[in-house]
Amino acid sequence: MSLYGQESALRKLQDEVAGFRDTSAETQRGKGETGEGEIVVEVVDGQIEELTLGPRALRNRTNDELADLIKEAANLAIQDYASHRTNDKVVGSFEALLDSVDSIAAAAERDFAKTMDGMDRALRQVEQLAAQQQSRQEAHQPGQG
Repeated sequence: MSLYGQESALRKLQDEVAGFRDTSAETQRGKGETGEGEIVVEVVDGQIEELTLGPRALRNRTNDELADLIKEAANLAIQDYASHRTNDKVVGSFEALLDSVDSIAAAAERDFAKTMDGMDRALRQVEQLAAQQQSRQEAHQPGQG
């Protein structure tokens, strides 16, 4: 039996983490939009992959206004990308923590088993000593042969 009966709960938690993990092989993306969706920036693996300017993005805007909207969309895309990367790091740290907990639980189970074995041996020795003591007492009682 597992230490405190928690092995199945730990396994379930590990399975849940595994369900949303392993994005390391996936392409990491981020997206930012400004100007009511007229300017869209997509970041892939940390680099700007797409810059889309809708037809209305260029109307009635100065070059500086357009530049500001593009920078805003790019920064939003980078923030979105970074938030995905942070989640991966947190999940990776959590998996490392679960591995440590699993290792500690296994060591605790081994130590618990050793302790129980030691207690069983000690109990057998106490029972043997008690049986020997009883035999001696019976042998020394008057009236017995």
